[in-house]
Order: sequence, then C-alpha cells, then structure tokens
Amino acid sequence: MRFVADVMLGRLAKWLRVLGYDTDYRTFGRVHLIDQMAKKGRIPLTRQRKLIPLLEGTVFIRDNHVGEQLAQLKNEYLSKPHHAGWFSRCLVCNVLLVDAPEDVARDNIPEYVFYKNINAIRFCPSCGRYFWPGSHRHRMENQLNNWGFFQPFS
Repeated sequence: MRFVADVMLGRLAKWLRVLGYDTDYRTFGRVHLIDQMAKKGRIPLTRQRKLIPLLEGTVFIRDNHVGEQLAQLKNEYLSKPHHAGWFSRCLVCNVLLVDAPEDVARDNIPEYVFYKNINAIRFCPSCGRYFWPGSHRHRMENQLNNWGFFQPFS
C-alpha cells in the first residue's frame, strides 16, 4: 500500500513510514502533483475537503491528532500492518534503509552506539542518515503500542 500525504499531514506521513508504508509527503499544495502520484497507484490522504472531488480515491482524514489519524487508516485500510516492515524506511525521505557497512558506520556514529548496536545499524542511501534501535525507537514502539499497534519482537 502506497500513500501520498498533502501539506497538512506531515506527522501522519512520518508515522506511516515508521510502520513501513511507502508514503510520499508533499510540503506544498500543488494538486496536480498529488493527482499524478494518485494515478500511479498512491492513495491520496488529505485534511482538505476541497481536494476530495479533485483527486480520485482520496481518503479524507477526519481527525487532527496523529493517533486518531492512524486509527482511522488502520480501521479502513491497513488491516494488519506487518511488523517486519517497521522502521524499514527513512523517516525523512521515505527511501528503504539498507544495512550499514560496519567500517563506514563506525566512522559516522558515536562509538558507544556503534558497539551497542553493531548488527542493527541501518543507513539511508538517499540522505545519508543512520538509524539504530535506541531509546528514540523504543519510545516510538511504545507510542504505537498505545495507539493499538503491537510491538514487534526485537
């Protein structure tokens, strides 16, 4: 399932990426770009009622709070998000993460992080960011659990 979120849904886009969903986020309101992406198979997500008749297959997101937005999508579209996909995408640019080469990761992240997570460091080949299962990730897993998603076994 692939999404495109409009300018009003940046936090939702980030959390969909956390769950492993391919989610493009448009920080500007050019409807024709969102429409082009919808024609290529992405489901448009919006909080703007005026866009509903302009974009085929648009999902109107009713709530302001990201937890309720995810609950709406979970009930209507996501059925059972696969835990294997959690934290598999860059939260910034949406690209799939790859395992970081040990020698490269060692030079680009703090030493204590490297040795604590030596086999779990991932890398975004697009923007160059590194990701690992630290305290930030654990807080995000707890938040997802509070929203009704269940933590993967890690």
